[in-house]
Amino acid sequence: TVDILINSKLILENNDIFNYKHITLYEHQINIYTILKKKERSLIFYTAPTSSGKTLTPIGLAEEYKIIFICASRHIGLNLAKCSINVGRKVGFAFGCETIEDIRLHYFSVNTYTNDKYKKPVHTDGIKVEMLICDLFSFECAMLYMKSFFDINNIVLFWDEPTISMDYDEHPLHEIVKNNWAINEIPNIILSSATLPNNLTTVIDNYKKKFNGEFYKVETIDENTNITLIDNKGYVIMPHKFLETNKDKQKFLENMGKKYIKFLSIDECSNYILSSPYVNEFIKKYNKVETITPIIIKNFYYYILSNYDYKNENNMNTKYDNSLLFTTKSSMNINHGPALLIVDDYNITNKLESDININPILLKSIEDNIEFNISLQDKIMRLKRNLEDKLNKDIDKDKKMTDLRFDVDTKQLIKNIELLETKYKKIKLDDIYIPNTPLHYIKWNNKNDYKKLDLFTSNIDDTYIKKILGLDVSFNYKILLLIGIGILNNDNNEYNTIMRELADSKKLYIIIASSDYIYGTNYQFAHCYLSYDIKYITQEKIIQAIGRVGRKEKNKTFTFRILNENHIKLLFEFDNCIEGDKMNILL
Repeated sequence: TVDILINSKLILENNDIFNYKHITLYEHQINIYTILKKKERSLIFYTAPTSSGKTLTPIGLAEEYKIIFICASRHIGLNLAKCSINVGRKVGFAFGCETIEDIRLHYFSVNTYTNDKYKKPVHTDGIKVEMLICDLFSFECAMLYMKSFFDINNIVLFWDEPTISMDYDEHPLHEIVKNNWAINEIPNIILSSATLPNNLTTVIDNYKKKFNGEFYKVETIDENTNITLIDNKGYVIMPHKFLETNKDKQKFLENMGKKYIKFLSIDECSNYILSSPYVNEFIKKYNKVETITPIIIKNFYYYILSNYDYKNENNMNTKYDNSLLFTTKSSMNINHGPALLIVDDYNITNKLESDININPILLKSIEDNIEFNISLQDKIMRLKRNLEDKLNKDIDKDKKMTDLRFDVDTKQLIKNIELLETKYKKIKLDDIYIPNTPLHYIKWNNKNDYKKLDLFTSNIDDTYIKKILGLDVSFNYKILLLIGIGILNNDNNEYNTIMRELADSKKLYIIIASSDYIYGTNYQFAHCYLSYDIKYITQEKIIQAIGRVGRKEKNKTFTFRILNENHIKLLFEFDNCIEGDKMNILL
């Protein structure tokens, strides 16, 4: 038992054996299904860790209920739609709808077609729809649409991430949310989020008055993911270091204990137990190796915290490097997967580029190559348009193309296009500039242990390099993209779309974004840095940000680094929930 506590990081946290387990429903999913089987009008607060199947729960609910799924981020809804369609669910979409005529059905959901020549689907016939996915703006249309086909008592309104925008005093979504809640006629409501405020008594009371229904809370913990919180000095953040009085400890355990359990470092919990007077109690209670799990260790840590006035302020065995030198020596901190840097001030991008210290001649060469490729692409497109015009004038073009029979001018035009397409210049930096490649690691760390570290690096191929060449973004952004750093802070929709595609395919090394980005991403981050420069953030938003880390891969050391001490204090504050106050006003 003592050996397991001493080596808990290796045995219980970084052990691939725990990747193998039976596929079953999550406890929170079972609880949701059980509540709705009671066939009573219900408001359910549904909180479960990110990546634990919460957003997929409506797929199971659609076995018996019709679902209206509200999402503030369209791609979250589209991802749900893909999963739903793959298992045969019939879905529809209400995005940006002003009337129910704007609603569109997936092919499998269409019930009738027009009688004209082209047999167009009739989207206003939704009798087959099992799940309608909508944005906040389109909710009223979605509700009226579903209500016209189905009994409201057999519809479930599943609202994903209802706290979005609630951390602002004023926001364009507030009036939309307020109106949606006022006009809603669906009595079965699920508010789903990784975290929901505790102070929503007004919301609950208003629901009961309107629908005469019951209130339930479904909350679960993540027993598999381990996220280590790191402070601005590089030390592990643990509750016993911040909670001064027994009253504070009890209040923390009552209100936040379950929610924060996956934020507890197994290594620190084990060290705390080993150095405490209660280690023998642990050994006696868990004297069989197979009974010791990460959740057992964390719960015993809470047990000591709750029952004994024991402090170990010097329990700081590990110190992490928290510097933001992502393009140089600190890149080795990004292992297992990519990182997210949450900032207010994007000027850090200038520092990151200057730290790369690219030879000015090479930099000029890359810039020249980019300009050359853009110019070359324009020439090729002009020639292709000429070729298309020439072929369109030839009535026998299909036959000629099949037989490869063209006149001399056409053949020369095709030859010129093919020749120009071979002249694209490769846009790529040497590996020594790209973080966490072997050459880069050896340069900045002077070690030969690269293969042992599972370092994460980017993979930006020529296809995406060409996509961004002609975009209206700074050259600084283009260079950072070449080494795998994407920045989401401009109004260029095409650029942002490319960034998200790269993110979804896990080709970026780091994403730099504002705190609002956390609600709209399913990117699998292994590490996150909450920058010191963030002036305004709430406790709920910090918890949401932590939830972006270690979402699918388990049993590795993932970190969330809080670089501003005030944000650490905020994380442990009680009765401080702006989102809850705003929701009580609007709902």
